[in-house]
Amino acid sequence: MTPARQQYLRLKAQHPDAVLLYRMGDFYEMFDEDAHTAARILGITLTARDFGRSGRIPMAGIPHHALNGYLRRLLRAGCRLAICEQMTPAGNGLVEREVVRILSPGTVDDPALLDSQRANDLLAVATSGVLVGLVWVDVSTGASEYRSMHADDADALGAFIDILQPAEIIATDDAAALLSDEHTVRVVEFDVAANAATSARFPLLDDLRPAVRAALDALVGYLTRGHATLLDAIEYPQPWNTSGIMVLDHGTRQNLAIDLRQRGTPDLFGFLNETRTAAGARMLRRWLERPLLDLAAIESRHAAIDELRTQPEVRAALRSALKPMLDLERIATRIVTGTIRPRDLLGLADTLYLTGRLRHAATGATPLLTDLADGIDPCPAVVASIQACIDPDNDHAVSPGFDTALDTIRDAIATERAGLKTLETDLRAQTGLRSLKVGFNKVFGYFIEVSKTSRGTIPPEWDRRQTLTNAERYMTPALREAETRILAAEARATDMEAALLQRLLHTLRLAVPRIRVTAQHVAQIDVLQALATVADTQRWVRPTMTTGSDLVIRGGRHPLVERDLDAGAFIANDTVLDDPYGRMVILTGPNMGGKSTWLRQTALVVFLAQIGSHVPADSAEIGLVDRIFTRIGASDDIARGQSTFMVEMLETAAILEHATGDSLIVLDEIGRGTSAEDGVAIAHAVIERIARTSTTRTLFATHFRELADLPQEMPGVQAMHTAVVRRDGQLVFLHRIVPGVADAAFGLEIARLAGLPADVLQRAAALIERSTFPTTRHDHAHPNDERHSRSVAETAPVTTQHSPSAHVPPPTPTPLPAHALVASLAHERIMRAVLDADLARTTPLDALNLLADVQERLRQVEQLATGPRALRLAEDDAPSPFRADA
Repeated sequence: MTPARQQYLRLKAQHPDAVLLYRMGDFYEMFDEDAHTAARILGITLTARDFGRSGRIPMAGIPHHALNGYLRRLLRAGCRLAICEQMTPAGNGLVEREVVRILSPGTVDDPALLDSQRANDLLAVATSGVLVGLVWVDVSTGASEYRSMHADDADALGAFIDILQPAEIIATDDAAALLSDEHTVRVVEFDVAANAATSARFPLLDDLRPAVRAALDALVGYLTRGHATLLDAIEYPQPWNTSGIMVLDHGTRQNLAIDLRQRGTPDLFGFLNETRTAAGARMLRRWLERPLLDLAAIESRHAAIDELRTQPEVRAALRSALKPMLDLERIATRIVTGTIRPRDLLGLADTLYLTGRLRHAATGATPLLTDLADGIDPCPAVVASIQACIDPDNDHAVSPGFDTALDTIRDAIATERAGLKTLETDLRAQTGLRSLKVGFNKVFGYFIEVSKTSRGTIPPEWDRRQTLTNAERYMTPALREAETRILAAEARATDMEAALLQRLLHTLRLAVPRIRVTAQHVAQIDVLQALATVADTQRWVRPTMTTGSDLVIRGGRHPLVERDLDAGAFIANDTVLDDPYGRMVILTGPNMGGKSTWLRQTALVVFLAQIGSHVPADSAEIGLVDRIFTRIGASDDIARGQSTFMVEMLETAAILEHATGDSLIVLDEIGRGTSAEDGVAIAHAVIERIARTSTTRTLFATHFRELADLPQEMPGVQAMHTAVVRRDGQLVFLHRIVPGVADAAFGLEIARLAGLPADVLQRAAALIERSTFPTTRHDHAHPNDERHSRSVAETAPVTTQHSPSAHVPPPTPTPLPAHALVASLAHERIMRAVLDADLARTTPLDALNLLADVQERLRQVEQLATGPRALRLAEDDAPSPFRADA
């Protein structure tokens, strides 16, 4: 076995659970199983090499200059890493090597290895009795929280971890058994020393529940063993309090695409992320994770966003001040750990200076903006200390003039180096060698270099130091003395600079609490201006929040769907859940009609309102919602032996168990995973169960038209459907939600659109004609609501504008003829086009085009007759040239 192999095995034995990156020249090599792991994750070539009696050993290497890119990939794969560096120069026997850094996914504080827009949490889990304790910390910012849960509710534990999405999980052995196989867990042993260390570091937390205390002990012990410097950066853990926030389950977050965290997949976070700083992006994610239940807090955000939305010049000033800022949160942590570089300290000074500008620009009329601005501390003393100490103009870390003793040493070094130039000139004169030069490198120090052709003229007292291909290098007594003086002076200067920087860092550590508070306030201002920017550019409105149970959205839109369509192409729809119409809607209609979009957009409008944002609608009145529950789409969990229908029933059961009268429930196609009889019965029973709580706002989409009778039987339940018309024998989806019941599921027509073979379609149609199963046709109108009319398949869609303050139904609803209904739609489109015109940006020519287009449309309405032309008017296929968004 070679000495290098023995050295590697000794270091690997010290870090058996880590991939050891072993520095060999310009590469980091990995051996044995580590090599197989690296080759699989990184996609690099697996090779082999002979190491004496050990035989051929598998190995894989990465170039040292590209280390960070490979480290990020290994960390994302969940690897724990040990970085081994060469401590002595090559060429004099076995190179000494040491592990200088240990990394794991949750213990990274190097900005080069982190996603700047995402928290990087390390989660510790432990149990005690019937409880499981969780403590998590983002070591890059020091922020830490804890909570406890019931140990017998493994699903709730897994759901919470899915929401938290920690970078790394450590757990005691008994706690690890509670976690799903979906979570990669590193098992840690309980350590009595860690318990003592926890008490010493966090004495105020001695009264925590035993389960939480055990998790905190595990966390402290884990960091002590490999990342002790990070402990100094951790703030006191805070309790994770759910009393003031809306808790959303993992499925609802996925259904609403709130923060999918998948590259290239559009989500709400990406849509809203107009932040200018990394900390602002992380704060936006925190707001999305924790919608508010406090009406006053929600309205304070609404007011601040409204102020910024209506003052673009203030918003521009904020964005200008925010853009160059560095990440104060993560810089503060690196000050505590001592890993910050001098250039980053200069960036800190510049950023703190900019916070003064931000503070001035953010001071507004609303209390929230004023409070946030008042909480910003530009720390002028910190800025002055950094600028006085750090030299931005040359390679010296400490500015000239900052320390007299250091300046004296530097002057002596400069004098010695000038003497070397004189020595070089004298030696050229003595030897007659014009190519002679005095040089230096880190391996051999100072030397005199001459070409090989001139070595015959070298004085005998010169000592040969190194032979090159075309040159020889020598040392003389005079040069050796100068080298000794210079190197000794440089070492003293380096030590003094390090001491001065440590003294500066000690001063800065005292200011870290103020810097962290300032960072939090800056991040919140960044989020407010981002949401105001979105509200302005997307024409969103401030919602009206109440403590009641009404939900009235006029002209609601789905932000992600609307973004992918041409301007003005998205069909806005109302959602009215209030008295006297009722707080439950049974929605029927075919696939592709827009049911799912309407369900999701309603939930998103409520969600956005309760994070404090404006909303995509013409207007919105929202009674505070304590939870949003969604059951949308089909999925299974084969690993747990759960079919699609089983997952559907589990999710529905959880909703029925946890929903309250203040909740919003969105259900799509309950009961479709079983027989039609069973499915209808289950869906019927679910509707009855929810309807018992008359204030629970519910959207229930279904293909079971048998449920359409329920609005007549149950007070507070409405029937709505997606509007569909036939044109030239083809279905046209109008994507409007209108009153009434869908006349058919149009399954064959949609199958034809999907390209199902003609013979299959013909056979299916014949089977339907021969079917002995009873069919139900619902042509009735709701007795209390003019909005409930016949299906668009027979007539045409009709939308009726309602005043949110008064709903007075006519005594007898009478369906209109088709041409009248289409004319009504055409009038509505004309009116909306005129109202949407942006007169402030409309040129005289655009105004004339507007008038001409309106006249032409009105003439067509006057001459309107049934048929394809009428349908074209209602659908408004051609984009209007005078819309503000055209």
